[in-house]
Amino acid sequence: MAQKLLDRSPIKILSHSLSSDGLDGAGCLVLFVAIAVVIVFLFLGTSAQRDLYFRVFPHRAGPQGSYVTVAVKESLVNRTVFQRETYVIKLIGTGHLSDKSDKNVAGLAASSGLVYTLECEPYFWNQCGPLSPDSTYYARWTSPDHSRLAISVLAKDKEGKSWISQEKMQFYELQRWERRDTLQVSLPSKITEIYINAGFSLRYPQNWRVDENKKDNQWSATIAPPDAHLGTWVTHGFFVGHVVPISSSSPATLENAFEQSKEHFQQGGLTFVDSSKAETSVGGRQALTIFYTESSPLSVGEMGRLIVVRDDRDGYYYFLMFCPNDDQTYTYSPVFNGILETVRFEKMK
Repeated sequence: MAQKLLDRSPIKILSHSLSSDGLDGAGCLVLFVAIAVVIVFLFLGTSAQRDLYFRVFPHRAGPQGSYVTVAVKESLVNRTVFQRETYVIKLIGTGHLSDKSDKNVAGLAASSGLVYTLECEPYFWNQCGPLSPDSTYYARWTSPDHSRLAISVLAKDKEGKSWISQEKMQFYELQRWERRDTLQVSLPSKITEIYINAGFSLRYPQNWRVDENKKDNQWSATIAPPDAHLGTWVTHGFFVGHVVPISSSSPATLENAFEQSKEHFQQGGLTFVDSSKAETSVGGRQALTIFYTESSPLSVGEMGRLIVVRDDRDGYYYFLMFCPNDDQTYTYSPVFNGILETVRFEKMK
């Protein structure tokens, strides 16, 4: 690959165009202008389009190892007087590790309360490009002093296998960092909007939105303020869903449904406070609830509660309600209680 690029380089092409009889005045001028163009081109870098960049190292030479998911808070392009473009991003670590033994991602994940400002300057070997705050990226430090970061996306093949894409890898230099203690979002408005799904309904604040997923008899929904999203991370709001069936290895009881749901969320990083487990009632049905804490893109972390309710067959409903673990819990706890009071169940057909 490198040899092919070399054969097509301006200097190589120019050397083939020179005659063996030497250069006249016009030839010297052409040679001088060509060399000047090459020098200016190398000095100023390339324009910020992905399809203009060359990969000068083999696929296997890209950074390997585990990566941590990161959320992009902001992304912008700076242009200099020479129209040279650099990409600046603000990055937030989510606190979730794919491999806790890897020091090059542990530092990024553990610093979930920090916002990093990094800059990507396009050259032949660096594929700078805009990043979307609505997408999930994977990153790792590539320098011992944590001053250089590699960031990319997941690639998938036809069989559904995924890996970190080396072709879309970008390298950013750290400019500065700041502490992100919490995130203020719009206060919840009146609980008037209604969500209905297969004999289940509840009301939620008017200024929140619903993102829903359905598969067969199972469904889930994220109901949260629009400004409570950091990439794919939701900082305020709740998840609600219907799961069927309860594990076939256990009787279809409320206790087993609760343990199944709890184990599922524990695998996602939630730390439950076992002493907070209690019985409650939702929609006229018996339920079990428990509080939890979790790391998040905010330094204060996350606090919430899990509520599980049996359906009238062999499945269950769950509610995972959460907000930053700070004074905002006093604002959102009454809101969550108000939402639970609106839950209604109809007998399943």
